[in-house]
Amino acid sequence: MDIGGSAPGGWVPDARDIHQEGVVIPAARLYEGGRLNRGLLDMCLANVRLPRDISGDLTSMTSSLRRGEQRLRALVGRYGVDLLLECRRELGERSERQMRSYIEEIPDGSYSFVDTSTTTASTTSRSRLPSRFVSTARR
Repeated sequence: MDIGGSAPGGWVPDARDIHQEGVVIPAARLYEGGRLNRGLLDMCLANVRLPRDISGDLTSMTSSLRRGEQRLRALVGRYGVDLLLECRRELGERSERQMRSYIEEIPDGSYSFVDTSTTTASTTSRSRLPSRFVSTARR
């Protein structure tokens, strides 16, 4: 999402100060009591390259959050908070067990990978990012 600044998208690794990275917006509520803070929205949209697109993005995000809230409230009404918290705990435990089982399947050894990244927004130079992973079973 574009937030102004010296480069589209707001990713400026060679920025010399925070303002080159984009608009600095202190924590503020876009909605208060279900009502849009129009002044805050207008200020944000005045500082981006594609205000119509960003407005659409924000509408999509807030709409999905509203729908998620409605559905979560319906689940709480149907099953209660305690059962939902227990389900969330169980999902976390199952996820951890499954991930640990996948990791245990990795044969012992050393694995390497090299990726590249653009180092600055104003150049096309690339940096190599070597990575190494060592797997040792604790069976």
